[in-house]
Amino acid sequence: NGSGGEMFIGLLKVLGVLLVLDLVYEGILAGIIEEWLLLLAGLLYALTFLLLMLIASVGVRRYRMSRTSWRGIRFRFLGTFKATGILIARGWLLTLLSLGLYYPYYLNRFQDYWTTKTTFGNIPFSYDGQGKEVFRIWLKGILLTILTLGIYLFWLRANLQRYFWNRTGYGEARIISTLYGGKLLKESLIFLLIMIFTLGIGRAWAVVRYKKFYLGTLSLEGKINLAEIKQAEAELAGATGEGMADFFDVEM
Repeated sequence: NGSGGEMFIGLLKVLGVLLVLDLVYEGILAGIIEEWLLLLAGLLYALTFLLLMLIASVGVRRYRMSRTSWRGIRFRFLGTFKATGILIARGWLLTLLSLGLYYPYYLNRFQDYWTTKTTFGNIPFSYDGQGKEVFRIWLKGILLTILTLGIYLFWLRANLQRYFWNRTGYGEARIISTLYGGKLLKESLIFLLIMIFTLGIGRAWAVVRYKKFYLGTLSLEGKINLAEIKQAEAELAGATGEGMADFFDVEM
C-alpha cells in the first residue's frame, strides 16, 4: 500500500540529511589543524553513517510492514531504534571479543528479535532457532568456503536462510523454505550478468526477478485461524527509512 510519492519524499529527506552532514563535516575539517582531531572527526563521521544505516534498517522494516496488508489486515514491526542498536552493538562487541566465534549466536539473536517483533494483525510471528545449531551451520560453511576458495559461500548463505525460515511460524502454521546453494548461485550469476550487460540500467528488473525467485522458495504449511486475527492499531511509518535503505543499498 505504499506509494511512489511517499518514497520520493523519503529519498529527498535522506539526501537533505546527507547534504547537511557533508557540509558540517567539510566545515569541521577546514578548521582543524591537529592530526588527532582529524582522526576523531573521521571516526565521528563514520559512526554517524553507521547510525544512519541503523535508522535505515529499522525504518524500512517499519515502512514496508505498515504498507503491507492481507485481507484488509496490516503487518507491523514493533522493533525500536534503541533496542535494535543495543542488540547490534552488543552482538558485534562480543563477536570481536570472541574472535568471530560469537557471530552465529548474534545472527540467531537478531533473527529472533527481527521475527518476533513482526506481527500480522494482533498476532506476532514466532521463532525457535537455537544458537548452537546456527553455529554448526556457520562453522561448517566457513571451513568449506575456505576450502572451495569462496564458492561454498552461496551454500552457507542458503543454509542459514533456510534454517531461519524453517524455524519461523505464525500461530500453528510454519514457514517452509526450499532455498539451496545451487539455486542461489545460479540466480546470483544471472543478477550479475544482467547488471554487466545492461551497464546497470537493468538493475530494477534484476532486483524484481531475484525477489520473485527468493519468495518462490517460501511456502506456508499448516492452518491459520483467521477468526483469531484482529486488526491491531495501525501506525503508518514514514518512507524516510525506505529512502535511506535504497541510498545505502541496505536490503531487508
